[in-house]
Amino acid sequence: MTYNSTGTLTISADSTLTLFREPTVNAAVENAGTIVAKGAPSITGAFTSDASSMIQVLGNFWTLSSTLRLTGDVTNHGLIQLTSIDAAYNSALVVSGGTLTNGTDGPIEALAGSGGSRSSTGNIINQGTVSLHTNSLGLSGDFTQTADGTLSLEIGSASSFGQLSVGGSATLDGTLSVALINGYTPPSQTSFKVLTFSPGSLTGTFATLDDGGVFMASYHNADLTLVAN
Repeated sequence: MTYNSTGTLTISADSTLTLFREPTVNAAVENAGTIVAKGAPSITGAFTSDASSMIQVLGNFWTLSSTLRLTGDVTNHGLIQLTSIDAAYNSALVVSGGTLTNGTDGPIEALAGSGGSRSSTGNIINQGTVSLHTNSLGLSGDFTQTADGTLSLEIGSASSFGQLSVGGSATLDGTLSVALINGYTPPSQTSFKVLTFSPGSLTGTFATLDDGGVFMASYHNADLTLVAN
């Protein structure tokens, strides 16, 4: 299915648009409500995501993996969730020919759902919050976090922790927030590689490590590793 318009398709605050299988929206879209992507939908026009809006890319039984494709520069002011139901299905967001800027009011979440990988294609500038929980998020482009931004993750065991894997460069500022969950206390010197990036590409460091004094941040040529005190 293809939707063509020279105007703007507006999703109102109390409405949900479900994009199922492989529709293409050749129009500008303003999302003030909820967009659920199941399958491989594409939006080729200018895309605006308002405060209190939601985008959910949902791997599911009917379409298996799901990927939402956006075109050009995108600024997110709402919630973006990458997740799945039914079984271990992948969930991905692709921004072609532009950069995804996550505004100060824009959380992005990689959720475990029912399993599968979580990924994003393109560059991300994080001014808000990227929440990994105990999941891995693969980013094919560059990751930039500003002074207002927060990268948030959880650690539940030596093998269950959030990790951001950046294929390009990493430019860091702002806050790295780390929470221990499920009663886990890491033994001294236990290490967690929570951020990887292209070798030699790191610029800056997180200005604040919000972890309750549990870890020491160790920056290397291609990763950031947290080491328990």
